Amino acid sequence: MKINKNIFGLRVYQLRIEEELTQEEFAEKCNISRTTVWRAENFKMRPRKDTLALIAAACEVSIDWLRGVKNERWN
Repeated sequence: MKINKNIFGLRVYQLRIEEELTQEEFAEKCNISRTTVWRAENFKMRPRKDTLALIAAACEVSIDWLRGVKNERWN
């Protein structure tokens, strides 16, 4: 299934703001680059599977929620 980059970007932004983190802090927490966070939040990318997995694990949400497949954050 193709990932909707707008939903993904909004959900990354939502997670970051809820935790009151800068893009740099969020990137460190998720073990991804700050550029990846910026690109996601500005709807410039569709994430790779490994990026989805890193964010989901760090933020304790499901990959399907990040992808916009489900409305529930957890499985």
